[in-house]
Amino acid sequence: MPFKRRQTHQFDPKSYFFDFLRGYFDGDGCSYSYYDQVWPNSYRFYISFASGSEKYFHWLRAKLAVYAKIKGSISRKSGTTNVQLKFAKREAEIIAKKMYYQENLVCLERKRLKVFNSLNEMNSRRSGEIGRRAAFRTL
Repeated sequence: MPFKRRQTHQFDPKSYFFDFLRGYFDGDGCSYSYYDQVWPNSYRFYISFASGSEKYFHWLRAKLAVYAKIKGSISRKSGTTNVQLKFAKREAEIIAKKMYYQENLVCLERKRLKVFNSLNEMNSRRSGEIGRRAAFRTL
């Protein structure tokens, strides 16, 4: 009996990328937000990821540049091996909306709620620096 080749299914890695990113965020990511003391109407919102590999973050950052048109920043605290990839305001909002693109996705609920509480606060306080960027509302 001749060997039959197993059919392989074609898939687009991009179609699963933000599901992968959501899982990575659940494990090694964080979000935080606050009102800036210097600029009282300026609400700060960040999403960041941690890793021990700067090379990995260069790959991840390149993928996000292609798939989401964002760049973020890579930093390493001196004297440590921990590397951080951080996204602020508009870029953090883009990532959040792409990671949580529909309801009832598998994720850590406490992290999802924290992100959406920050987004709701940011959207309810569209004044000052943030308010001049109406494009946020359409993302």
